[in-house]
Amino acid sequence: MSRLWPALMLFGFFVPAMASAQITVELSGESQGGTFSFGGPEGAPLVLAPVPGYMPTNPDQLLKMPRVEADLQLLPEQKEELQAKLQKLREEFRGKRDEIAKEITPELPEREREKLNEELAELERELREEIKEAIDDVLLPFQKQRLEQIVAQSKLNNNGSGALMSDEFAELLKLTDEQKKELEKKQQEMQKKLQDEIRDLRRKRQRELVEAVLTKEQLAKLKKLTGDDLAPEEKRERD
Repeated sequence: MSRLWPALMLFGFFVPAMASAQITVELSGESQGGTFSFGGPEGAPLVLAPVPGYMPTNPDQLLKMPRVEADLQLLPEQKEELQAKLQKLREEFRGKRDEIAKEITPELPEREREKLNEELAELERELREEIKEAIDDVLLPFQKQRLEQIVAQSKLNNNGSGALMSDEFAELLKLTDEQKKELEKKQQEMQKKLQDEIRDLRRKRQRELVEAVLTKEQLAKLKKLTGDDLAPEEKRERD
């Protein structure tokens, strides 16, 4: 029992936190979905384990995954060429990034700081373009088409209807304003329902755990201590 309670407490804390925290996949992410970070003190990331079922959406990260390699039928020489090209691009990026980062100091005026941050953002956009060009240069036409499909799958699997709201999908599908509003509404309703279901499941599992460990006499004492269950919040609001 002592081993399970910490896990339950962590589960109870982590699920609500996920709803409000922004998850980012860093450039240095591993092959099984990247490194997932939540903003820590002063913007420092608190690195967590990869979220099960989550897939990266950057092509270079997807290409590190064995099942993606197999699906694309990548040849050994293609893997070697890709690795060499991408490693060179990342090393060049880190050098340029570090040079700019050195100039960002606490004493730097806000306007200068914003300018340097814009340069960093532009540098990352350029890297993404160069990575795409490198991948396109190595992959065969059918592999490029399949990789684009897998990227689209990842975005849909990770973000659901939220992905459809992006320009990439909205323009392709020619979504109307009414459809966008309806998708947003349904997404919010689904999120609320999911949170309620997770909360109820957590309570159910906690109760099952207690009932599996305590004796009938202990359960009777606990019942006397807690009394009847409080009515759910929704029911109280209707009363």
